[in-house]
Amino acid sequence: MTLAISLVALLMSVLALSWQVWTWRRSIPRLEVSVAHGTPVFTGAVGRSHTIVEVANQGQADAAVTSFGFELPNGLTLEAPRTAAWSSSLPAHLGPNETAGWHVPTASILEICHERDVDHRELRAWVDSAKGRVYARTRGINHQDLSFS
Repeated sequence: MTLAISLVALLMSVLALSWQVWTWRRSIPRLEVSVAHGTPVFTGAVGRSHTIVEVANQGQADAAVTSFGFELPNGLTLEAPRTAAWSSSLPAHLGPNETAGWHVPTASILEICHERDVDHRELRAWVDSAKGRVYARTRGINHQDLSFS
């Protein structure tokens, strides 16, 4: 009988601890960085190609993004490159389930890559928050229709 009571108490303790960890994980900001490729359209005219660094706060607490950039394969970084006027401002304050994005002309990124002899497929986007740097899951600025010449 004592063994059964001990096992039930152990099971309840594990469940309570699991619940605490789960609620704690949901109560903190969780930033996810992604990179996309887009071309703006202004009243029928197609603009220049842009690389978009987007951050989403998937946690339940507010987060602040202070800067963004790209990491080169050698560990050096390109911080806060020139952005389009419609990009989010920095610092960006994100509530739960909010996003912010920065639009960088793809040609300027390719030019920097060309100057530094770096393959654009090796770049990795990142954002800096109050909790530290958060990187995109994948490397590269995916574009098929541009090439630097």
